[in-house]
Order: sequence, then C-alpha cells, then structure tokens
Amino acid sequence: MVRETESWQWLAEGVPALAMALLLGLFALVIVLLARPGDWGTQAVRLMPASDARESTGATLPVSGRSDAHAVARLQLENVPRQPGEPRRMVWLAREPVAAVWLQGPGWRSPPRRFFAPDADEGLVPGAYLFPLPDSAGGEIELHASGDVALALKPHLIGEDDAIRLTQRTVALSMLVYAGTFSLALVAVALSWTVRERYFLSLATAAILSGLVFGACNGHLYTVPGLRLLGGLGERGLWGLSLACTAAVLALVSQVADRQRSNQQRLIQGMVLVLAISAMVLMAGVAQLAPWGPYIVQAGLTLAGAAALFALSGAVWQRIPMALPALALSLLTLTALAARLMLQESVGAVVAWTRYGYQLALLALLVVLGLGLIARIGSYREQRDRERNARVASERRMQREAGRTALTRVLQARLRELAPADVEWTAFRLMLEHLLPHVTAVSAAVIAHGYHGRDVLVTEPIDDRRLVEGLEGTRLLMLKRQSLSGRPLQHALAGDARRTIEAVVPVAVGAQGWGALLLQRVGGAEFDDDELATAAEFVRLTVLHANEAVATQALKRTAELDGLTGTLNRRSIDQWLARESGRRHGERTLSLLFIDIDHFKRINDLHGHACGDHCLRTIAAALRTGLRAQDVLGRYGGEEFIALLPDCDVATARGIAEALRISVEDCVVEWQGSRLRLSVSVGVATRAPGEQPAALVDRADRALYVAKREGRNRISVGPAVFPG
Repeated sequence: MVRETESWQWLAEGVPALAMALLLGLFALVIVLLARPGDWGTQAVRLMPASDARESTGATLPVSGRSDAHAVARLQLENVPRQPGEPRRMVWLAREPVAAVWLQGPGWRSPPRRFFAPDADEGLVPGAYLFPLPDSAGGEIELHASGDVALALKPHLIGEDDAIRLTQRTVALSMLVYAGTFSLALVAVALSWTVRERYFLSLATAAILSGLVFGACNGHLYTVPGLRLLGGLGERGLWGLSLACTAAVLALVSQVADRQRSNQQRLIQGMVLVLAISAMVLMAGVAQLAPWGPYIVQAGLTLAGAAALFALSGAVWQRIPMALPALALSLLTLTALAARLMLQESVGAVVAWTRYGYQLALLALLVVLGLGLIARIGSYREQRDRERNARVASERRMQREAGRTALTRVLQARLRELAPADVEWTAFRLMLEHLLPHVTAVSAAVIAHGYHGRDVLVTEPIDDRRLVEGLEGTRLLMLKRQSLSGRPLQHALAGDARRTIEAVVPVAVGAQGWGALLLQRVGGAEFDDDELATAAEFVRLTVLHANEAVATQALKRTAELDGLTGTLNRRSIDQWLARESGRRHGERTLSLLFIDIDHFKRINDLHGHACGDHCLRTIAAALRTGLRAQDVLGRYGGEEFIALLPDCDVATARGIAEALRISVEDCVVEWQGSRLRLSVSVGVATRAPGEQPAALVDRADRALYVAKREGRNRISVGPAVFPG
C-alpha cells in the first residue's frame, strides 16, 4: 500500500509537470511559427487626410467610436499598371469591429465589409478585410470607416497570393484557439460528470465564454447560424461577453488558488457577481451607460487582473499545484491584452502577437488552471488513500486485537483442563489456528527444544511436514541462531523457483532451550512489519499462558500432595470423595481401604522421627506398587493412609488389601545399619447405594479398628452396619 501511494504521488506530481512542459513547448512553437516579425509581409500605405474628414496620423485611420462616427482618409498609391501574370494588388485590413469599411476611387467603389454582419462571400471564418484593387487604380483613393468602437485601422498594400497566405495564417491562429477552448470545455464537462466535482463546471464555463469572446473579437461568431443575432447587439455584445468571460476566469482562478473558502474567496466571489451583473446590464443596452461601456470593461479587466494576481501569489506561497505557472501566464495574458488595447490606439506593430497573443495566453492559462484542478483530484485521492489506509489499518488492528483476545480466552479455558504433558503442544496448536487468519501463510510450524523439559513440534496444516523437513545440520543451526537473536527475520529460500519467503519468529522457551515459529509464503511477497509484530505478539501470549498453566498445575499438585510421601493429602482425598458422591448418573462401585501402620509410635520413640518419616516414605512407595492405575492413594493423617478403589467390589477390594498387606510385610526398611520390619492393618468398606463419603470412611475406620483389635497385620471387611 505504501508503494502504491508513492507511485500515485509521483504520478500526480509528474503528469501535470509533463503536461505543462508540453503546453509551453507548443505555445512557444506557435509564437515562433506564426508570430515572428515579418510574417505579415505587408507594406503600410501612406495615408493623407481628406479635406472633409477627421485628420489621420501616421499610417492609421482612427475611428472615434462616437455614435455614427465616420472616418475618411486618402491612400496614395503608385500608378503602376499591373503586368500580365502579376498578382492583383489588394488592400489588406485587420478585422476590427467597425460597422462598415470600404474603398472608393475615381469611378469605382468596393463592396462594404461589416464586422457584425459579415457577407456570405467572406466565408465562415473570415480572416481580414480584403479589398482587391482595379488594375487601373492609382494615385489617391479613399478609405472610409464607421462604427461605435474606438479603434485605429492600418491598411497594407499586398499581393493577392500573400494576402491569401496571410489570411490563412490568421484563420489558423483563430482555429487553434477555438479548438483549444472547445476541447478544454469538453474535457471539463467529462471530468465533472466522471468525478462529480462542480468546480470542473467552472472550468467548462470559462472555456466556453472564452471561446465566445475569441469568436466575437475575431468577427467569426457572427457567421455561425444561431449566433448571428449577437451581431445586432454590436459593441454591447463585445463588452458584455468580455465582462462575462472575465468573471468566469476570475471565479476559476479563485477555485484553484483558494481551497479553504476564506474571506479572500468571498471577496472575489463578490467581484465575480458584480462583473456578471455589469455584463448583463451592458448587453441590455441601457442608454445612459453606452458612452461608459469601454471604460467599464477596462476597469473590470484591471480589477479582475489585480485580484487574480493577488490570489495566485498567495497560492504560490501556499505551494498549491500549478499556482506558479498560472501566475506567470496571468501576467502574460494581461500583458498581451494591454498590447491588444494599445493596438486599437495605433500603438505598436500589427503582428500576430499583438492581435492574437491574449487569446493564446488566456487559452494556456485555462489549460494550466485545469491542470491545477486535476492535481486537486490527486490531492483528494491521496487524502482518501491515507484515510482508507488508516481505516484499513484500524480495522486490521481491531481484528488482530479481537484475535488476540480470542486466543487469550481459549488458552485460559483450555490449558487449565489439560494434563501437564499436553500443555505445550495444545498451546501452540491453538496459537497457529488463531494466527493464520491474520497472517497470510501457506504453511506454519512451531519448533521448541527444551521447553519445560520437552521437545515440541506443531505444524499447520497438521499433516504437512515439508516445513520441518531437513531440520538437521546447517539448517537446524541457522534456525537456532535466528531464534536466539530475539527478533523476527525473513529470507527467501534458496533454490525455490516459486520464490518462497520464510519468516522466523523467535519463541522464548527459557535459557535451557530455544524455539521458533516458521511461516512460509509463496510468490515473493515479504511479510510486512505488522504481520511479523502480530506473529511475535501471538507467540508471546502463547508462551506466557503456557508457562502460567504449567506453573499453576505445579502449584496445584503441590497443594494436593502430601509433602512427605508424595501421595494425596487429606483435603484432596475428601474432595475426591465429594466429587465422586456428586455424580447423579451411573453411580459406580467404590471401595475404600483404611490403612494404618502397626506400632508406628514405637518406631518414633526408639529410632526418632527422622526414621519414622523414612518409614512413611518407604511404605507409601510399597503401597503404590500394589494399586491399580486408576486407584488413588493418600495420607489421611499421621501413619494412616486411605486407598480409593473405583469400580471395585468388596471381593476385589479384599484381594487388593491383602496384596498391600503382604507387600508391606515383605518390605525391609534400612535405617542407620538397622533392618526394620513393618506391617499394616487394613479396614475395607464398599460404598452402599446413596451412602455419603463420611459414612463410608467411618465404616472403613471401624473395620480397621476391628483388625487392630484382633491382633494387627490383618484385614477386616466392614459390614453395612456395625453394632452399637
């Protein structure tokens, strides 16, 4: 998961950077090929003021922009007849938003060309105003222009072939920006639909309005069926579209530059609203605002540009993706727009950059802002991945904690019921069953040497021995060394074509031995730190509970046994009898032998208590040898023993008692060079139906009294009821 997140982070940072590099390379290529000086290849015509017109300056014809303004200038041409095969001469004018423009000479007049109402013969994408000159044209001709937009016309004399080539280049530039805005809008709509993010609609709106503004400023919008109606608005349509586009671009900049919805964003949203309202008011044709239209547009552009630069500067400081290139392209767009406005005032050269630079720069800015929004998807995805990874990690921790709790519970419940020899094997078996759901492995095994004095081998699957094959020599030494290192290790098994990874987790079995948990995974994927930590924790818990179970059983045995003879003590005998009498179903036959050492007080008096203790141990050993495996022997007090014989009738009990008596009688006790002979008296009682333990012991005790009274070293079987 970490590698996947790192790969996505590299992709999220690398793709926008690569796209930005390609965009800037394409932008530079367009500037070099279509906008280098001299590409226009034209020769300015000297203009002379007409006697009844506003005087022109230099080589431009200014149009005042006042209502019904009409400007006229005389063009001085050389009266040189056109030679056969020579291209026609043409007057070329950049396509500016004039109401009408035409040429007039002695005896001839060109058809007028209109910006807001193009003629059908100009085509769908007219590139300029072209006026072919008659072959006889020479000397002075008049250039007429009228319109409500303040601008300056600069006519150029050019050959027909060059005019066609130049017009094609202007059309190519126009189509480039149209295709770019259309594609960007299409991609933005697709992204909005795909990722369900509304800010891509802002990108689509800005791209669509930019395309409309480009089409309106180039005069191509009014050739499109359905949009020709905008030509009726004249310059008001230009102003309104310009302000609407400015509002959309500013809103998009705010989306990219400010993600926290701060006061700055709310201020920019207010400016966007004002620009949108101003656009609608100008397009509505309020008469009082008509003279102020150009100034309102210029003020809106200035304020929006300043707000965009301020917002993007803050975004650069916050290291928001694509903020720096967006800031640079914003400056470039504002510079190119200023050059375009200055060109209308006849300041600057008429080249592709001054006429179309702002369109190219704005298109590049929109692309960069789009990349910034796309980078936001990467940030959101990275955040989502972090949250998902945290959630998955939390769920895994909860599952492992649940497994840990379940293992603890089952170890506590199961180990206390087991015989001491079964504790270690069962504990590790339970551990593997609870561990493997949390650690993926094809096989697992626990190897322990010298654990509580035993060797343990547990495998999972239980019949799979491949993991522990060849545990001798170098491999055994390596596992022992790894287990004694105290930390989990893993390695790839040599000579395995499937690339099997083996993890070795130490098992702390004590200073006298060593142990290891082996886990194998096929496919080359290593065990991660969480899995190894989980395995180590499960091993620790298992060893802890196994040690506690062994220690508890040892303490229990110590509490149950008589410290001198190693037989059960009186308390354990009473508990055994209580459990036996508590059986409700299938009550079995039970016989009890009450055994007493004859004249034991004399031994203590003559030879000392140490000798008496030695005799007790010797007799206890002799009694155990004469009992069956299921029989129970305990020291009931002093020199008295009780033997419990389950599933034994009175006849069999009498035979066992006789064998015990003979075994003790034949036993010779060596003590400090003396040979002592001992004997025992035995009282036998068989439990009657419903008889309580105390009554059974009492009957056996009375039978023992009878045996002693009759001379000792004999057996007496107690009747059901003794006479009072």
